[in-house]
Amino acid sequence: MRKKVKILLFLILMSCAGVSLAQKDSIDILFSQYEAAIKYNATAKGDKINTEIIAQKALEAVYESKSIDRLTEYYQTFVREEKYAQEAKRIRDKLAFEQTQNDNTIEAYEEFLRLYPDAVQAALVQLLIDQKMLEQYSERKDLDSLLIFANSVTDKELATKALAEVDKISFERALVADRADNYADYLSKHPSGTYILIAKDKYDKALLRENLTQYKVSTLINFLEKHPNHPSYSQLLDTLKCIAIAKSSNKGMDYYYQKTKKENDTTAKYNFGSQQPNEIKQPKKPVMQFATTALPAYDAVTIDSIDILPLRSAFSDTDFFIFDNGNSVIFASNREDGYGTDGYKATKEDTLNSPFDLYIAFKTKGQWKEPMLLPKPINSTASERKPVLSVDKKMLLFSSCVYETYGNEDIYLSYRTDTADWSNWSVPLHLSYEINTNRDDYVAEFNGSNMIIKQDFNPSKGSFRRLSTKNNEPMFNLKSGYARDIDAKPAFAKIILIDNTTNKPFDSIMSNNTTGFFAFLSPAVSFSVIGLGKGCIPALLQPSQMANDSSEISLQLNNINTLIEKNKIQPLENLIDESEPKKLPNIAKLYLNYLAKELAELPQTISISVFCSNGTKDLSAQDLAQTQASLIKSALITNGIKSEKIVAVGFEHKRNADSQNTTPKSRIEIGFISNQ
Repeated sequence: MRKKVKILLFLILMSCAGVSLAQKDSIDILFSQYEAAIKYNATAKGDKINTEIIAQKALEAVYESKSIDRLTEYYQTFVREEKYAQEAKRIRDKLAFEQTQNDNTIEAYEEFLRLYPDAVQAALVQLLIDQKMLEQYSERKDLDSLLIFANSVTDKELATKALAEVDKISFERALVADRADNYADYLSKHPSGTYILIAKDKYDKALLRENLTQYKVSTLINFLEKHPNHPSYSQLLDTLKCIAIAKSSNKGMDYYYQKTKKENDTTAKYNFGSQQPNEIKQPKKPVMQFATTALPAYDAVTIDSIDILPLRSAFSDTDFFIFDNGNSVIFASNREDGYGTDGYKATKEDTLNSPFDLYIAFKTKGQWKEPMLLPKPINSTASERKPVLSVDKKMLLFSSCVYETYGNEDIYLSYRTDTADWSNWSVPLHLSYEINTNRDDYVAEFNGSNMIIKQDFNPSKGSFRRLSTKNNEPMFNLKSGYARDIDAKPAFAKIILIDNTTNKPFDSIMSNNTTGFFAFLSPAVSFSVIGLGKGCIPALLQPSQMANDSSEISLQLNNINTLIEKNKIQPLENLIDESEPKKLPNIAKLYLNYLAKELAELPQTISISVFCSNGTKDLSAQDLAQTQASLIKSALITNGIKSEKIVAVGFEHKRNADSQNTTPKSRIEIGFISNQ
């Protein structure tokens, strides 16, 4: 019996030694021999075959084959050899997982779980499935699927990411719609959302934009009633008061005093019937002092209607202002090439209700040339009428209702410096309440220091009054300039005037969006100028830079993306006062607030470099430069820029050896560093 067992063992070992000759056949032989050995051992009464040797040799052969199917077959065949069977299962699961990772699809991962549910990698595979699903739902911006996923996934981190995607996508959709109800929906569904503050600000602005298309007493009251918690509530109440006075609205004034609880205020005893123009109170406008004289009778300058007869058309031509000894004329007309309200084009059959624009015509060799439509921004979608040109031809006064007015038609002033160029005018300035009233106002005559104004377009109604300045000084002192970009091209800008005493804006104007030209009435107070352009580094001018009354103001508004593309740095001038080099002046803080708004969404890192050539008694030049750089960085952080997005460094700037200047003057530069 023992001899037979030894012979069988010898045959098995010999067959095992030849595995490499034909791997597939040898694996089958080993499987067969194992099954034969198991059967033999089941009936043998003496020595038994050691099946562990066969299991070991078979596992080595299967492992070399790298066949998942063979490993599965091994696991099922050699189940009695537990440690070898488990090793085969481990190797199979590992190979299957690696193959699944190469496929890297949800379907492949799900198939792995179906085939190998108890694999060590099963939990990881489920996590990978969840990650892939989150990626797909996020790419498709599938809000419903993301919400279901967030509520069902077991991994808390993935659930949090899914909810963050829901929050982001919901906010992005609200931004695209840009309507108050969309922002309100976001705010209600995401009370703790990442974008809650931005959405609240957008919601408040959208409410104003959608509900106050016109600043009328009725619409303002309706808005204030519906939205008592709006952040602009107090400001809108003040606006209501101004408009109520301008429109002679007792309803508006009643509501204002009711809400401000000023019923016992003596100013509440208003009587619009006797309201005088110079009694109207309105803040934020520089006050101009004029002597006012009522004119019971005034003989307006008449024109020779026969002389301008060739200019007349089938439309309504009116308000002729003739100058240059009768060789030039500006007039109002509702001709079909005008701008018109909302694109309205007049027809010859409808010449009464269509809006008017201003035209100019010149006479050459006794013949009138075809009238030219004056450009925007003088003409608008509203009506422009009653033109009067100053003696020096630099100021054009006219009546319009294009913006919020004190009455129906108010007086506006547009300015130019080149009297030969009829295309480059400033955006019209809405003259303040010392000139305009709560009625229809227009200029009948203007000579630079005296102005005669009528308060009704109807010749049989209204009255004249004369405004005059002291000692015949110019009535309007204007400052003008240009907004340009880094390539010296015109820039469309908002110019804000800052009261240096209060450090608060008191007026703003826009530049001509075609030429960049702008003008404003020079205020009596000390003021600074901040120029703003979309996506641009703001410009700052302080009084010392505008000391020359005759010089034009230059505002350079460099586009941030252009600076980045051209790898340019931007100097920030006038931020630090040389007399107090260790603190930020108030105007610098206000400027940095505007700057932060332009930098808020920038992906690049912002670099602030400060160079000082001199220090102070207690700080070296480099320490002072670092102090100033840190002050600027802190101000930007206060205004919403993340600390990690700013690099602020101070440097000592070596001066010439023979320089006697010990003033701690700084040079400040801003640059942008790519995060890639």
